[in-house]
Amino acid sequence: MSAARAFRLPLSLVASALALLLASLLLLPACRSIGGGGVSVDDESAAFEVLEPLVEARGVSGHERPVRDALRARLLRLDPAWNPEIDPAGNLVLTLGSGKRTLLFVAHMDEIGLQVKAIRPDGLLECDKLGGLHDHLFQATAIELVTTGGVLPGIALPPPPEVEAGAEPRAPFLLDVGARNADEAEAIGVAVGDVATVPKELQRLGAHRAAGRSNDDRVGCAALLLALARIDVEHLDRRLVFVWSVREETGLEGADVAARTLRPVPETVFAVDTLVTSDSPREDPRFADVPLGGGPVLRALDNSSMTPRDALDRVRAIAHRHSLPLQTAVMGGGNDGSRWVPEGAIDCPLAWPQRNSHSRVETMDLRDLVDLAMLVAAVAQEY
Repeated sequence: MSAARAFRLPLSLVASALALLLASLLLLPACRSIGGGGVSVDDESAAFEVLEPLVEARGVSGHERPVRDALRARLLRLDPAWNPEIDPAGNLVLTLGSGKRTLLFVAHMDEIGLQVKAIRPDGLLECDKLGGLHDHLFQATAIELVTTGGVLPGIALPPPPEVEAGAEPRAPFLLDVGARNADEAEAIGVAVGDVATVPKELQRLGAHRAAGRSNDDRVGCAALLLALARIDVEHLDRRLVFVWSVREETGLEGADVAARTLRPVPETVFAVDTLVTSDSPREDPRFADVPLGGGPVLRALDNSSMTPRDALDRVRAIAHRHSLPLQTAVMGGGNDGSRWVPEGAIDCPLAWPQRNSHSRVETMDLRDLVDLAMLVAAVAQEY
């Protein structure tokens, strides 16, 4: 979920959009009750098995290759005849079927992190942010520096004390990999441009939930994989394009390249990404109160796009036919699908609710992932 390229919407447009959203909610078809009653334990376990290696892969913006390799391997396990391609930006692209209509589904591979901008004489590494991260999450903690020779463990120093008036500000992100000077840092493989993440693992929480760093947007990536296992490719009457994009967190850059180069322009783009919910005891429930376990979400409006009512209703009708739960919400930030709108496509983002976004403990419900994958598969074949 990227806040890059956000813009201020006119108040009149916001008012109209909120009125549309309210009307849409009032007309929402009856769906299965919260709790994922149609999702089995086996479905959740299978979803976790697909998601876990994606979450644990390191893929800071601009350095997504480990995630891309894991996705490509999984696609070839689904069908060795598939030929996913890598476009000039580094996006992974899979095209299936044929026909007059083209639908496109996109989820981003990258995650927030740090990038080394300088190696100091004392061996410490000065770093910049890649993406919209909270500073305190990358300070006073363990880190993993990804170098060309492998992964180096290290620590991120605590934040500096209050800077005295007139004093020279210090870099907010300093990493220590045990080097006592710049020569030692370079000798163990450190180079300017290397990226760092916090140590990552996907943890099960209770019966249905899971938490980890980079659920955003590895859950979306997993949803596309799970959906592909359900699609009847042999009987498609349309062309389906699946894109796993790069550099979303730094400005929707991979999607921008794909939107300008992939042809024909899709009729509708479904960006599969996070819905940052206030379903948390630490959040104000008056905005984006979308419960975990309540099913996938139509992201009807954000800072980058507004979905036409007709598109929302078509997805709702599909969900209703398959007895799938479906929620509707608005949020800030942007989505990859918005980059296709100037090309003539409709952007209809699909999401899952998540707590603690852009933290080390992004929390989601596995039932939502299963239902989201089922919804993507149904939309791909019936929309």
